[in-house]
This record gives sequence, C-alpha cells and structure tokens, in this order.
Amino acid sequence: MTDHRRVRSSPWRAVAILLLGMAIVGGLIVGVRWLTTRDNAQPSPEPTATASPSNSASQSSTASPTQTAVGAAQQTLLMQVRDDRGLATDNVLLGTTRDPDNSTFVGVPPRLLVDVPGGPQTVFAQTTTSANADQSQIALSNLLGIGIDATWTLDRLALTGLVDSIGGIYLDVKTPVTIKSPAGKVLLTLPVGIAKLDGPKAAIYILTAIPGEKSDAQMARYQEVVRQILLQLPPDAAKVELLLGSLGSLSRTTVPADQLSQILVRLHDNVDRSHVTTKMLPVVDVKPKVVPAAIPVQRLDFVAAQQLMTDDFALMQLQPGPDVPVRVLVQNGTSTIGLAVTAQAPIEAANEVYLSGGNAAAVGYTESIVSFSPDVPGADGWAAAVAKALKLPATSVRPSNDPPTTANVDVVLGADYKPATPPSPEPTISPEASATP
Repeated sequence: MTDHRRVRSSPWRAVAILLLGMAIVGGLIVGVRWLTTRDNAQPSPEPTATASPSNSASQSSTASPTQTAVGAAQQTLLMQVRDDRGLATDNVLLGTTRDPDNSTFVGVPPRLLVDVPGGPQTVFAQTTTSANADQSQIALSNLLGIGIDATWTLDRLALTGLVDSIGGIYLDVKTPVTIKSPAGKVLLTLPVGIAKLDGPKAAIYILTAIPGEKSDAQMARYQEVVRQILLQLPPDAAKVELLLGSLGSLSRTTVPADQLSQILVRLHDNVDRSHVTTKMLPVVDVKPKVVPAAIPVQRLDFVAAQQLMTDDFALMQLQPGPDVPVRVLVQNGTSTIGLAVTAQAPIEAANEVYLSGGNAAAVGYTESIVSFSPDVPGADGWAAAVAKALKLPATSVRPSNDPPTTANVDVVLGADYKPATPPSPEPTISPEASATP
C-alpha cells in the first residue's frame, strides 16, 4: 500500500530561505544606490570651458588653449608680406611669452636701414629679394640684438590663400577707406562698420599704399590684419600645419612647418584672450643727401629700441659667446663722408657684426671712442678687441654710463682713425633702395 504521509519541513530550512530573501533585497538596494552614485559622478556632456566668441566653431574638442601653449618661455616670429616686386612692404615682429601669457606686436618699417653681412647697407624691404630666406631675419636680429626663432614670408597669392582658407577676416572700420591703384582706379572701398575681407581684398588692403599715409598708419593696418588672421586660425597645431602646407612655395619659412605651427598656436591663444600689446619700432627719419629726390628712409633709434627690447623681449636678448658674435655700432664723428662704412670690413674680418649708426650727434671728434657698459661682464674685453680690429689705441676704450644701445660695443670714429681704404663719397645705400616706395 502506498504511503501518503506528509513530509515535515525542517525549521532551519525556513530560516535559510528568509535570510536568502533578505540578502537579495539588500543587494538590490545597494545596487540602486551604486548606480545612482555613478550617474551623479559622471562628467557633464556639456563643455565646462567657455568657447571663444570669435572662433567657437573651430575650437578643438580634444585640446584646450592652455594645452597648446607649450615650448620656450619666450618665442619670436617675423611675419612678412611681399608685394609683386618681391619687396617686404609689410613686416611685424611677433613675440609671445609665458607666465604671464602675452604677445607683443612690433611694426617694422619697410624703409628701415639695415646692414647685410658682407654687403652694402639697404632698406629692410629689400632683404626678401635675396634667395636666402633668412636674410631679413639675420639683419633684424643683428640690429635689435635679439634672437628670432622663425621668419614667415608670404607673397600676395599665399596671403590670399591663407585668408580664404580661414574663412576671411573681419575689420572694425572706424573711418571710410578708399584704396586706389596708381592710375586712379578704385580697388577697394570700406565703409564705417564691420567689414569682412576675403583673400584678394585683404591683399589689396595691406599691399596698396595710400597717398599721404604715414608709415605708422600703414604698419597699423598690417598689424590688425595679422591679428585677425591669428584670431581665425584653428587652435590645433596639427590643423595649422596642414594649412601651412597648402600654401605652396609662395609661403617661405625658415623652420619646419610643425615648429612654426606651434608658435602660431601660442599667438592665436593670446590674441583670442586679448593678451596683445601693439607697438612700433622706434626710428628716426633720414634723407640721404647724396641721392637726388630720394625718399626719406628710417634709421633705428638704438637707445629707444634697446629699452623696447628689454621691456618686451628680455628673454631673447643675445649675449656674446662662442656662437654669438659681438655687435658693434659705428658712428661717424667727423665731417668726412663715408668714414663709418670703412669700419665694416675690419670689424667683420674679426668675426664681429657691423651696425651703421650714421653720423654722431656732433662732429669734430679728434679721438675715436670705443665705449662699453661697465655693468656687463666681459664688455671691456669686447671693446678692446674692437679697438684692435680698427687699429685704434688702447686709450680709446672707455666705460660709459650713457643709456645702452642695442649693440654690445659703441664706436664713434674720430680724426685719428685711419681706414685701410679711403672713404667713398658714394652713398652707403643704393639709389634703387632709396627709390623704394
């Protein structure tokens, strides 16, 4: 007979089932709390940084402006635009520093007198006609006594392509602008207000001279165009490098594109933050007396320029050493025309840099003076070497407490200086350079 008796459950089994159920419920509660905590800890999908109001569409999602500001504590870039004759009519020296982040734009006049090593004195605009891409960089570096990391030279078509590739630039026109060709044809008109310029219009705006316009005003126009170009550049160095590569051979650089792009990104960041100071290189007008109908050129104000370099380019100032030659500023302290230029050959033969300072403030020096700053270690030795190269007596070497110039040693030639070759009455700048508009 089949046994139909009911099996009795163990009390311990009921307790185990109860404990298991409590554990499952507790686990669910902990899991919900963990999920809630994780969701609250996730970063917001919205960016926390404020996008640039002027270039928000081009901001990189993977790199912030502070991440791209890498490199040396200070860097410099010479940016030039050449006209259709190959002359650098627009020049600006750009410096960018870190801690604090700031950029300085210094306008360089195209008719600034510079000395080309081994060659005659010329105006700065003509230095870009050389096949040597860094001739303008060397000339300006020697003149100002600072290191220049790179030079970027653009022809008209390269500038046009650059502006078009970034979608154009915007200018805040304060007064109406009308630019005409030499024949009187209107090339560009800009009414008061915000004006958008494409590549061809930007080239016309900076490469066409306006009759009666002063040099500072022309340089200011170019500086503003450069500022707007930098503002519109992408903040990503890789994208800037691609852009540079697209400009072709009419865009010349003295450094590889990846190095130039890093400098440009640093400049972009400072422009985007409005951390920019705009200045003009201090110069004085000079009219060559021996060239009829010559257009006035400019000579550097060596004392004021040194103060500017100290204020804004202190970390780039050159100190003579094994790879840095002594820079010698020579002035003529007599009435003998062309005397100062005769010092170029012996100074360069001694592996030093010759800088022409024109005429001294006064004439009638009977003795030459080779001066140096007593506060600069080793400067007395530099001056002694210069005096030896010029075959001047040791008594000509003297310390000076006058305001410093951009040179390491200053020379005023007197009647006691006997050049190896007689001075030439011909001008030290060519008639072609004097006629350069």
